[in-house]
Amino acid sequence: MMMRRRRPIRRVATMAAVGGVGYYAGKKTSEASERQAQNEAYEAQAAQDQAAQAQAAQAQVTQAQAPAAQQSGDDMLDQIKKLGELHESGILTDEEFAREKTKLLNA
Repeated sequence: MMMRRRRPIRRVATMAAVGGVGYYAGKKTSEASERQAQNEAYEAQAAQDQAAQAQAAQAQVTQAQAPAAQQSGDDMLDQIKKLGELHESGILTDEEFAREKTKLLNA
């Protein structure tokens, strides 16, 4: 009868178990790193999208204000012309014309 040695088999089985645990732990660490990288990428994209939306909103406000400012400038010129016509026709005195014109320009 031949005697068998079991010790090397146990050692191999133990090493395989330890290796399996190490592999599993490494795999989970790798997956966690990938998830973190994806989350950071999503957050960066969301920040860029938010900045782009804010910039677009600011551009819309600026575009809306520009015609209003131009329109008020046109209105002011029309009112000054009317004041000039009233002054030329003699309805407004020089002082009244100057005072009304100053009010329009300062408004």
